[in-house]
Amino acid sequence: MKQIRKEKTEAITDSAQKAKVGQLEDLSDRQEYDDILAREQALIAGHVDMEFSGFVTVTAPSRDALAAAVSQVEQAVGQSTCETRILYGRQSQGFVVSALPFARSVL
Repeated sequence: MKQIRKEKTEAITDSAQKAKVGQLEDLSDRQEYDDILAREQALIAGHVDMEFSGFVTVTAPSRDALAAAVSQVEQAVGQSTCETRILYGRQSQGFVVSALPFARSVL
């Protein structure tokens, strides 16, 4: 609820700032605010707010090829407005989580 209040305050403040400088509100801004309200209603109704995680394994025959492949994946992920985190030194745990769905509590 604390996170939702923060997001709601930011959305209202942004909207007021845009109105102050004469910018029109985008449909995406309105949709974002509606999503925040929907999440708030779901929490009040007793539902759990969840975040989703996806794991991508990148392999290559050399360090240079690996760096290039990671760069391509990060670019593609960035275009889809997702976030990436590289699991340095935790490859085996990442593999277990991504390859074996029933082992999600490993990380």
